[in-house]
Amino acid sequence: MRVICYNAPIETPAMRRTLNTTINRPTNATDSVSLVREWLYNRRSELAAANIGTNCYGYAYDTIGNRLWSAGNAATNTYAANSLNQYTAISANANPVYDADGNMTSDGTFSYSYDAENRLLVAYPLSPVVGSLAVENRYDHRHRRSRKIVKQYDGADWETKETPMFVWDGNNIVLEKAEFANGTTRMCEYFWGADKSGSEQGAGGVEGLLAVSIDGVFYIPCYYQLTWIGKQSKCNCQDYASALRAKYHELENDPEVKCKCKKGK
Repeated sequence: MRVICYNAPIETPAMRRTLNTTINRPTNATDSVSLVREWLYNRRSELAAANIGTNCYGYAYDTIGNRLWSAGNAATNTYAANSLNQYTAISANANPVYDADGNMTSDGTFSYSYDAENRLLVAYPLSPVVGSLAVENRYDHRHRRSRKIVKQYDGADWETKETPMFVWDGNNIVLEKAEFANGTTRMCEYFWGADKSGSEQGAGGVEGLLAVSIDGVFYIPCYYQLTWIGKQSKCNCQDYASALRAKYHELENDPEVKCKCKKGK
């Protein structure tokens, strides 16, 4: 596996090399700044432990794959699941509740509501304080989100803070325009080519994103490049790099490859 990250003013791309097992599970990796990553798995190929630099992570599961506990350094979360494999308790912080369709309606912090198509309509905090945020969603006839309304609590009422709208071409988003309460706007345009299938949307757009324009400034997505058994394939987007080679977004992954975003790099 190799990652190319363009970091201004560095001229040489940073590299990450990863060793994989015969079934393509990564076991260790080292990048150009010598940050070492190690992953261990159980017999069912579930991630059991990981070391990322000086940080240590651990995970345990029941016989059907529900998580029993997870640990990140000194912090530990425990989990309880019901007969439908839904988590009903996560440590002392969350007690999820579900409707008859399996949608989570509360996690102890937020309340969630859905429409007849099981699409998330609203998410509101159960105990709002000044500055709390809430989200409302709207969808088109193809179940694509067409509008998001972000509201903020002022102590007495909910005021609209941001209203992004989304325009789609098939399954690919091509435009996102956000209007803010202070009168400003943000425009993001997405430019697509052939995806992993070799056609425009045969693979749902995977690996097809060519460029992103954010308020008129263009950024190029940079991808993982995976190599195994003599074959190469691109994978998750790692960075947005501008024409000046400066990194705008760095997309990081935790040990279980859940994407997190750092803005303004």
